[in-house]
Amino acid sequence: MSKVTQKGQVLIPKAIREKLHIVPGKTEVTWEEVNGRACLVVVEEEDPLAAVIGIAKGKGLRMTADEIMDLSRGKDR
Repeated sequence: MSKVTQKGQVLIPKAIREKLHIVPGKTEVTWEEVNGRACLVVVEEEDPLAAVIGIAKGKGLRMTADEIMDLSRGKDR
């Protein structure tokens, strides 16, 4: 069990970090609410080559920080 700090931070236990291959400073995670519970979701890494190809074809996704935060919170603009 982990407690939430005054800054809203939560420690992810080592066993879970290892099982989900969570690397400090590298792995991106997000939270989702499911049936009243907060669930940690590891963001899949994008293939760097696919990202470059997508941008080269003009399909790069360009969003402001506010748009990204709204999206992560489930808000539509």
